[in-house]
Amino acid sequence: AVEFKRYLVRFAHMVDGFDRLSGIMRTVYNQYDSMVRPLQKWLQAREVKVELNTRVTDLEFDEREGEMRVKGIVYDRAGKSGEIAVGDQDLVLLTLGSMTEASSLGAMDKAPKLLAKTDGGAWTLWETLAAGRPEFGRPEVFADHINESKWISFTTTMHDPTFLRIVNELTGNVP
Repeated sequence: AVEFKRYLVRFAHMVDGFDRLSGIMRTVYNQYDSMVRPLQKWLQAREVKVELNTRVTDLEFDEREGEMRVKGIVYDRAGKSGEIAVGDQDLVLLTLGSMTEASSLGAMDKAPKLLAKTDGGAWTLWETLAAGRPEFGRPEVFADHINESKWISFTTTMHDPTFLRIVNELTGNVP
């Protein structure tokens, strides 16, 4: 219940308009072209090294004077483990679990396959970090109930704007 409360508090400001689609933030283009590509370009311009096909499996911590900081990132790439040292001035940002973790795609004639938390890496990483560390929360509250908490999204291909006009008229929101 506490984990669910944390999640609600995080998004409470959006709940009021869900029935009218008014709290839902959208990008002009698809999320990849609107967010990922510009961020990737921005990072590359600053000479940030991006490693694809790499899964973070654990973090090494240094605990001093009541503070915890990451000193190493443990990863797997093509079946080989490695570690990246983290300097005192470095920042480490993580995604611990995600409603889009281990996503799959369907088609016009086929439903998407329901994947498990082990098909991605973020839930497993969160579970690894939380083991013996209550300050990292309880990922099992979310990760162990995929069928009950899954996010379903769809895209429509239309040649007539009627549906979009009706959504706009009902909600005041431009889909």
